[in-house]
Amino acid sequence: MDQGLTLSHRDKQVATERAIAPGAVTAPNGTAVCGALCTRTRRLNQRQQQVLRLIGKGLTNSEIGHALGICSRTVKAYVSQLFLIYNVSNRTELVGLFAQDSLE
Repeated sequence: MDQGLTLSHRDKQVATERAIAPGAVTAPNGTAVCGALCTRTRRLNQRQQQVLRLIGKGLTNSEIGHALGICSRTVKAYVSQLFLIYNVSNRTELVGLFAQDSLE
């Protein structure tokens, strides 16, 4: 068992449910958001959207992988794709793009 994971079973279940809810777009605090945010996420495939939502909730690659049933190396590849798509160099910048949209 990975000692680095700190999520409870219920937290993992909620993260997974939120990540795969069809058409659901939420801010990091869990509130529904649309507008420019919806436009920005439309070009992503479903898995990229799932990873993006979990990044916004502050999960690590390992935690995201566990929640989605994929390995952390695969998560890292999705994170790299998101960095290229949004022309950012780190998670803070990525989340910042969407946090700004949720405030508008």
